[in-house]
Amino acid sequence: MLPVLAGIVALIIVAIPSLVRFGRRQLSTNARSGLVKLGAALLVGLVGLAVAVPSLLERDENATVLVGDKGAHEIASGRFRAWTFAYEQAKVNLAFGRGVGAGPIVGRSPRSPVGFTAQHNEYVRMLLEVGIVGGVILLGTMVTTMISVVRRAPSQIRADLAAAGIALAIYSITENTLSATPIAVAFLLALGVAASNASLLHTAPQSAL
Repeated sequence: MLPVLAGIVALIIVAIPSLVRFGRRQLSTNARSGLVKLGAALLVGLVGLAVAVPSLLERDENATVLVGDKGAHEIASGRFRAWTFAYEQAKVNLAFGRGVGAGPIVGRSPRSPVGFTAQHNEYVRMLLEVGIVGGVILLGTMVTTMISVVRRAPSQIRADLAAAGIALAIYSITENTLSATPIAVAFLLALGVAASNASLLHTAPQSAL
């Protein structure tokens, strides 16, 4: 249930800026058609959630994980077992961790839960690899960088970037967001474009002659 809920919450957070803009546009028209469109959009969204969420939760609850050589039903698809194992390994050095790259090594150890070569929780992995001290430094750097990017970005997309950062932080509780290439590259590419100086894109190159 936890992975599905984290994904749904992250998706809703990402959608909030667009929904707010849509709602403002419809309400600003002061017309019956705008109110109808807004009501229809809210109804479609609620119906979609009512249909999709139960089926996703049911699929997650019916998922099986390997415990030993047998399939078993476990809370959060076995993530709690994997997190507990990773924490036990991190206790060797909670302050500074066991070294960058220790996550995959621990995940492939013989005693690691089957199917968890990665920890499916970026915060647990930080604790395992760089400890509390390194984790605080990493998280502080990420937060300050994200704030800087949001401030530099065009005003029209600042809310979207902030929502994306919050959603990623929530989704990172149950998934490998920073170590999974598709998620990390897509997010960092969007972040890099938003942080670039847009004025340079419109400056015509000048001849040196």
